[in-house]
Amino acid sequence: MQAILSFAYSFHKAPIAYYSCNVLLDDYTSIVVFYDTITTTADMWGQYSVTVFYNLVFNWVDIFYELISLYRSWEEREWTMIGKFIA
Repeated sequence: MQAILSFAYSFHKAPIAYYSCNVLLDDYTSIVVFYDTITTTADMWGQYSVTVFYNLVFNWVDIFYELISLYRSWEEREWTMIGKFIA
């Protein structure tokens, strides 16, 4: 009976697991595309370089704020926040 309940519970949670893993798959795909792009020559970067450029232009303030927060956490030895800011 416990095995049937365990299977039913996993079957019940299957859609949540699927959508959670689907987001992870999208993130992994983005990482692979980024790695493939930077390992080629610059003339092959194409549209991806434009996307990175726009992201840096419009998000430089957020990136700078995260770097300052990371540095302050490092000085104060807040190891949990350091991990959070690196992530």
